[in-house]
Amino acid sequence: TLMGVTAIGGPRFVFQIPQNQAGSGCHAANETLECLETAMREMVSLGYVFDADVLVANLDNHAGSNKTPVILLWGADLVLRLVFRKVKFRYLIRGHTHNLQDQIFSVMARSFRKWSSFVFDMRRQAAAIREAFRDEENKPVPIEIKAIRDFSLHYEKQLNALGLEKLAMPEGDGVQHSYTIKVGASG
Repeated sequence: TLMGVTAIGGPRFVFQIPQNQAGSGCHAANETLECLETAMREMVSLGYVFDADVLVANLDNHAGSNKTPVILLWGADLVLRLVFRKVKFRYLIRGHTHNLQDQIFSVMARSFRKWSSFVFDMRRQAAAIREAFRDEENKPVPIEIKAIRDFSLHYEKQLNALGLEKLAMPEGDGVQHSYTIKVGASG
């Protein structure tokens, strides 16, 4: 499984998630959060300075993995720990085809076709990702995720206390949905 994270004005990352780590539902939410947190740590190590005021995450409009209470609690946790004053999750409309991540994956797919005779281990996949981009500035950094933390287990008590353990977020209907968590917000 591949997942991309791009920071506006910052680096691009492509996370390689081994099949034995890939999940669905809350497990896919764990993948999303592991990639977001890893990207943020990598960016800090590269000297990227975050705007401490707001984190905006544009995510695929998929209720099973990105519109889960675990994702929202992670954002609330960042606000409560004063990492950001506000966290905003924006969900792209169904059928989006022209966003930056899709363009990156399109370029990678062409490169992967050249490597089709090879068995794709993580090392070869990373080489194909690097080879796909000529321009160093736009070249994403491939990072292998070796283990995915269970964020849903971490937030389980909060989910139960709030009665959100079985909350289903709305599936995308062609409308861009967003959720904003900020200091002083209620509800």
